[in-house]
Amino acid sequence: MSVSARVAGDLAANEFWEHLGFHTVRTAPGGRATGRKINVRIRELSTPNLFNPMAAPPGAYALGIHLASPLSDVSPIYVLDLNVLLDLLKKRANAGDVERIFRASLSNLIRLAVTEELVKELERNSRPSPTDPILQFALALPRLPAPPRETLRKLAAKLGTTVFPPVPPGGQLRTQDQSDLIHLATAIHCRASGFVTGEKLILRAREALRDMYSLDIMGPNELADFFEPVGQAEGEQIRAVSQGRELLARPVRADDIVPVEEFLDRMRCPLDLAREVLEIGPGRGHHRDLVLCEGSIVGFGFRETASRARPHVNMFICADEDHPAVALTADFLLDSRGRPPVPEFPVRLTLRLLLGN
Repeated sequence: MSVSARVAGDLAANEFWEHLGFHTVRTAPGGRATGRKINVRIRELSTPNLFNPMAAPPGAYALGIHLASPLSDVSPIYVLDLNVLLDLLKKRANAGDVERIFRASLSNLIRLAVTEELVKELERNSRPSPTDPILQFALALPRLPAPPRETLRKLAAKLGTTVFPPVPPGGQLRTQDQSDLIHLATAIHCRASGFVTGEKLILRAREALRDMYSLDIMGPNELADFFEPVGQAEGEQIRAVSQGRELLARPVRADDIVPVEEFLDRMRCPLDLAREVLEIGPGRGHHRDLVLCEGSIVGFGFRETASRARPHVNMFICADEDHPAVALTADFLLDSRGRPPVPEFPVRLTLRLLLGN
């Protein structure tokens, strides 16, 4: 997985090894006579390892491995730019992504807020007849207060040199640009986790803003994918033959609930556990599958949907151990449905099995 080299710290050869991609990871003492320090250098090889799936393609924005919040019981705050609200309310191209963001908020995965400046921006351009629905919607969202005047002035001035191109002598930023700086300054001052925007100049400066202020700058699609990945549709029907008998594996349908309840009851599944995997509340992504043999249920599997914000998911499998095809059924539910559907990040599965049934 890697190649190491031990190079004396005072040798010019260090430049050679550095050029080849051997980076110093630690130093070790050399011989007593020379008193040298030895640079222990490592070059990681391009071989499969645990963290390779998270390597972003060239030029892509890598979210990396980080917690959505440093506290498990507090949802992170993400501040919405005005263009994000307009995407939703005017049904623009990103409306579906913004809907997913609001679903994550209503599921208590994140907290959404707008800045006081956003409301003022809408009030400046509002044309009530008798009311402006966009303004009324913004007024209903949690608002972050602007920083004190002097703090805002200094922070906005520093942000201006980071986000926007240099202003010619005697010139000044556009009103919209000044408003954007107030949005960012407010998010930073209130220690928000991120700022969601479609503004290209702000998105281009996100690495600098994250390094300087620990503020994640994200487009609507990036944040939506973080909490509710797309492309996780239920699996298709799969057929197999075991000992001359046909098996059918498929997703659970609405009319399967009662038969599944009866199957779990017959397998002596605890009632509270059966309810947990059958009575799914809103905002909880999941997959449920059945394995049938000649119309009778042989196995049932449940798995929560993984996301970067929720990489620890629960999985449940119940199979009829008296059935001849139980081994094939269990293999299918464990392998095919047990694989996390999103390979870009590590997922921890907690598997619950009913033993002795």
